[in-house]
Amino acid sequence: IVDSSGLKFTYLETPREHNAGILFMGHSVVKTMIIPPNAANYTISAFCSENCTTQFLPTDGIRIFANMLHTHLAGTGLTLSVIRENDDGEYQEIRPVEKNLQYDFNFQQTNHLMEEITVLPGDILLLRCYYNTRGRSGVTIGGESTNEEMCLAFPVYYPRVEMNSCASFPIFDQLLSFVLQDVPAEYQESFAVFQNDTSGPTIQAVLNQLEWNEQQINSFEENVYQTGTQFAFCYSDTDFNSTLEQIPDVCCYYNPAKPVRNCTLVETEEPDGASMTHMNAGLLVLLLSSLVFFI
Repeated sequence: IVDSSGLKFTYLETPREHNAGILFMGHSVVKTMIIPPNAANYTISAFCSENCTTQFLPTDGIRIFANMLHTHLAGTGLTLSVIRENDDGEYQEIRPVEKNLQYDFNFQQTNHLMEEITVLPGDILLLRCYYNTRGRSGVTIGGESTNEEMCLAFPVYYPRVEMNSCASFPIFDQLLSFVLQDVPAEYQESFAVFQNDTSGPTIQAVLNQLEWNEQQINSFEENVYQTGTQFAFCYSDTDFNSTLEQIPDVCCYYNPAKPVRNCTLVETEEPDGASMTHMNAGLLVLLLSSLVFFI
């Protein structure tokens, strides 16, 4: 086996115009990131808030040119989008940065975007992660083990800013609604543990008392991530910014114009009066070339 790997360094006497940066963003890696068992498509949302982009991004914004998505073994898909408030006060998706609904933990990579995507001060980076926990006997919590979970993105951008990390996590302010509606009475008192003990083993012991039917799964997701308040934060080496807010409710999503066909169809009259459709010359040459190749 001949190994051709290695490193190549290039020295330039003229400094480059911009330095690039990598942003750590998504759901904070904490034990209170909870995914119930028996879920076919459980969704966790995390975001980089408008307060953070307002504080750290330059007036002209940053330009994302590559990105890496990351979950562990239960992850089946992720989407990262740029969200902006419109004139009506609604949040709309400006552009998806990356969308992978066939995510495989064993095939992770940094993807270079076809077009650079601009993120302006006041924009929101919204990350949604999808999980399948069918076959698991207990809840899955956040953590570094591959049997635990993460929900992260690593956008690569320029010019580099001082913000190192931008993330969020739920504070469970709506948990009581879930407990009163969907937790059997004999287990409700034990859920008070969320107020003072959020260690992994304690959380798992409490939540694993439930059978986690479809109603409980949907209710937990709604109360924790859809209507629940999130602790959103960001920091640099010297500054820290945090707010309490809900995940933005996106009113409308990016809808690109339909692509223009590269080949056209032209109707012509044959000598006998019959009408036939001719493809343009470029496509015809391609077809003839293919015939020659296979013959």
